Amino acid sequence: MKFTKMHGAGNDYVYVNGYVQSLDWPVISEKISDRHKGIGADGLIVAASSKIADLKMRMFNADGHHLKLQISRCVCSMLMGQKGKCVAMEYAVWSPLLCQKGW
Repeated sequence: MKFTKMHGAGNDYVYVNGYVQSLDWPVISEKISDRHKGIGADGLIVAASSKIADLKMRMFNADGHHLKLQISRCVCSMLMGQKGKCVAMEYAVWSPLLCQKGW
């Protein structure tokens, strides 16, 4: 599985392209986040297609629990784009947090 690991503000996350693969992300997050047996990270962020926005992002903690996306993570994840690179200057991002706030 191809991935990108990014860090900032004291956190590190593994980013994967969910456009080309759909896996059991909670289990994957738990395994890759292990700092002794895996890549080592605070969690996993999956960028995937969305029917209502340019990008859908799902964030999982190191223990596999689904998290509400933190807005500060959007900037890094947008670089993933559909082909693993920045494909536009502006994005509409779907996340549970944004939907709960009515955005």
